Amino acid sequence: MQKKRSVAPAFGLITFVLLLITPASGHAAAACTLSAVPIVFGSFSGSPVTVAGQITIHCTGNGTANYSLQLSAGSGTFASRTMRGSGSSISYNLYTDSAFSQIWGDGTAGTVVNTGVLNVVPPNALDINVTVFAKLPLQPILPPSGSYIDTIVANLTCTGGTPCAATTTFDVTESAQAVCTISANSLNFGAYRGPQIDSAVTLLATCSSGTSYNVGLNQGVSAGASVTTRKMTRSGGGLLSYGLFSDSSRTTNWGNTVGTDTVSATGTGVGQSVTVFGRVPASQPAAPGTYQDTITATLFF
Repeated sequence: MQKKRSVAPAFGLITFVLLLITPASGHAAAACTLSAVPIVFGSFSGSPVTVAGQITIHCTGNGTANYSLQLSAGSGTFASRTMRGSGSSISYNLYTDSAFSQIWGDGTAGTVVNTGVLNVVPPNALDINVTVFAKLPLQPILPPSGSYIDTIVANLTCTGGTPCAATTTFDVTESAQAVCTISANSLNFGAYRGPQIDSAVTLLATCSSGTSYNVGLNQGVSAGASVTTRKMTRSGGGLLSYGLFSDSSRTTNWGNTVGTDTVSATGTGVGQSVTVFGRVPASQPAAPGTYQDTITATLFF
């Protein structure tokens, strides 16, 4: 007898697993740019000048971070930034505060940087305006007249969040005028008893480096006086003649007409001594008392 064998069909189970991988979102990022308004001191005539400029941080994108805004030293040093021109230089500096106490630099050499927080939320852009305080102090030497300029680099970096970086430059400019000042002391002849008396006094003339100038002396305030016949007046009446000269031999009269009888020189930026030589001629009848006159010294430039 033949046996039959039943073979049951085999069934296999194949399971497909679909793995859906979603890419992780990238780091939030902000794109930033810098722009700056030039620092313009304008016309400098010797007195200190303070002005302000502005740097704008403009960011788009998404993210938050701490930012640091640094400034370069320019063509000078952080202790004394320098504008150059006209064969000379002018010192100035930039500060983070209106009291001009914190020099704005890169955090070295005693300088500070401007810091803050960027928080950029789309779709809006972020603008941060930062004031730059600038001061041009009294100069130890008055510079030649002309235009002066320096260029500063501003650099933005971010930490602790979304990265950012930006750079810009801005100019610092100034136009120097020719400046002159003059000062004087009293010329004292002492007691007059009849013989000739000579005396002298020193004026101090200060003019910008390279500036040509003339010093003139007027006739004084006594009635009838001229630059060649000056007179001192006594309270209660009486006159005493005297002369003012530009040379120690007292032969060159000092007057007030440029090109004729004034004294000329060229400024060095610091004070220059100019001597006035005086003489009271002998044998003048003069009543006892105090005689005086007032002379105006004029600096022409």
